[in-house]
Amino acid sequence: MTETSGLSRAGKLAKNILRPFYGLARGMAREKFPVIYRDGTRYDNIAAEIKKMRPSTLVETGTCTGENADRMIRLSLWYGETKYYGFDLFEEMDDKTLNKEAALWPAAMDRVEARLKSIRLFGRAPEVHLFKGDTAKTLADAVEKIGSADLIFIDGGHSYETVRSDWENAAKLCHPRTAVFFDDYPNWGVGKLVDEIDQSKWAVEVLSPEDRFFHTVPPLICRLARVTMREP
Repeated sequence: MTETSGLSRAGKLAKNILRPFYGLARGMAREKFPVIYRDGTRYDNIAAEIKKMRPSTLVETGTCTGENADRMIRLSLWYGETKYYGFDLFEEMDDKTLNKEAALWPAAMDRVEARLKSIRLFGRAPEVHLFKGDTAKTLADAVEKIGSADLIFIDGGHSYETVRSDWENAAKLCHPRTAVFFDDYPNWGVGKLVDEIDQSKWAVEVLSPEDRFFHTVPPLICRLARVTMREP
């Protein structure tokens, strides 16, 4: 065995030994120190926005399992009290809708609610409101209750009709500093809707990095689009 191959094997062994500790450190950073956590994906853009604007009210269409909500809430709690409004079909999801909307299968609403309400940071807990059903109705009905939102993440149904409805209702929640993020640009109905947004009233920015998924040919490329209100 050469010296080089011996060092290579030693390096691989060290990586295998340290991998569990690295995973533990990442998990701790995500849960207890969200302000320093990065995963290198497009979602780091949302984390950067939260650090900059320090929102108190978050709205998300497409809560799904609560994975992204968990990260947003923890980081928002780092800076202060946080309200979260999440929308999904939850138990009302079916195969037909899943395929039509290019969606993910969500967890049960009570399970997601328990996960999000259990979050604690600096003695603070989020105020969590979840809504089950089609956002064309549930989000529209909740606009008055929410009033306004600081950060809105649109990642529910991906058909053009659903994305358009979510955007029209989300726009009613916007104030001059609100940031709206669309996931999965430019795919399905997301790209068409985002490209249609009136840029005389709204600033639209397609963000890097892009994430690539190789379960399709060609690979599926997903980016975030950020939309903010232009100054009058």
